Amino acid sequence: MTPIDRTLAFIGGLTWEDVPDSVRERVAWLFLDASVAAEQARGLEAARIAADFASAAYGGSASTCLYDGRKVSAPGAAWANGTLMNALDFDDGHPLAKGHPGAVVIPAALAVAEHVGADLTELVTAVVVGYEVGVRAAVQQHDRWPLFHSTGTWGTVAAAAAAARLLGLDAARTDSALGLAEYHSPTDLIMRAVAAPSMAKDAMGWGAQAGVAAALLAAEGFTAHRSEFLEGRAEDGLGSRWEILDVYVKPFPCCRWAHPALAAARSLLTGLGVPGLRAEDVARIEVRTFEAAAGLSRGVPRTSEEAQFNLPWPIACMLATGGFGLADVTTGLGDPDVAALMSRVEIVVDPALTARFPHVRRSEVTVTLTDGRTVASGETAAAGDADDPGWTSVVLAKLSAADRLRLVSRGLDPEPGSAALGGLGLADLRSALTYPLRGPAAQTPDDKETLHAHA
Repeated sequence: MTPIDRTLAFIGGLTWEDVPDSVRERVAWLFLDASVAAEQARGLEAARIAADFASAAYGGSASTCLYDGRKVSAPGAAWANGTLMNALDFDDGHPLAKGHPGAVVIPAALAVAEHVGADLTELVTAVVVGYEVGVRAAVQQHDRWPLFHSTGTWGTVAAAAAAARLLGLDAARTDSALGLAEYHSPTDLIMRAVAAPSMAKDAMGWGAQAGVAAALLAAEGFTAHRSEFLEGRAEDGLGSRWEILDVYVKPFPCCRWAHPALAAARSLLTGLGVPGLRAEDVARIEVRTFEAAAGLSRGVPRTSEEAQFNLPWPIACMLATGGFGLADVTTGLGDPDVAALMSRVEIVVDPALTARFPHVRRSEVTVTLTDGRTVASGETAAAGDADDPGWTSVVLAKLSAADRLRLVSRGLDPEPGSAALGGLGLADLRSALTYPLRGPAAQTPDDKETLHAHA
């Protein structure tokens, strides 16, 4: 069997029984994390526009917009839900992919699963396929192309793989689906997007939509040339090395590149023994970081996107208030006290930190106070990395009190170390993704119930 044959066999032939327990548990938590990202982003204008556009441009009744429950076509739902899950920049990511597989793969798989009436086992298996294919497609793309493209660019291949699996495509049609997806992927240059933030962001919705459309076209016999992904190292470790286990989760709603500096700023406050700092007490704030993080925007944000793709604003929020959360990228934009502290921030690119990126991401924050004291955090990593022993606690900390009550109503104990939550079953995966969006009266279906019947 050739490497191409092995890749296509993995996409079409992986079974839930083949998936190790550690991967099963990880995908359960990633569904829960995706639900938080989607629920908390529903107040953003980008999420509303995406759902309205899907309803107007992608008519149908096969799949559901998580924003408000409207029915649209499968590509339309993939577009709207991919945009929603990334709208707050609270979604998961993979360090070597340098992007966010979950907000492309999960919306695409959910849309197609509902479209075909797949059961939950088929849905979660397809999601695992999408993550595994997507991360490998991302790494290949970064090696192949000199410019740094968005998640949507390689995410189309991930979405197409998950969709092809749910549609039951044979090897030839899966080959075409991947080729169509790669050929029609968005070509967003991400460093332009982070320097001048807008609703376009990481092209998540377009990646999910294009991948689903590619698989649906291939299912009807629409052909394409073979993808560069399949012709490269596509099958590298498929089924033996699980990239999903290296996915990180985010404690803060902003670009991951800012998270090490945020963690450093928080530890600095702890060291000082104060809840926050005032601008009049601070002479200088130095953020020493890697080059990619220094490319984030630096102005006082006027929009949520400008606050999410920013470095000095999150740091100033953290140092001023001791935290950085939803209000800091929505209702608290332009806060004068934070803006005053932000004016003290200086960004320094460290070649040694840059050389270790993306495998290792560290930053250091040093504050010089007006009384002459200088306090440094030391090099700091972000919470939520794959090797963080508190990884699951990062997800739980993002749940609101209402979210926790809804979990309890489904028999899940949302507390760190809970055996019930740590051992989420297949039925719970659907509940984890949809419980904030369906309301407290929603019932958890048994494993055999189809998504189509539940919708």
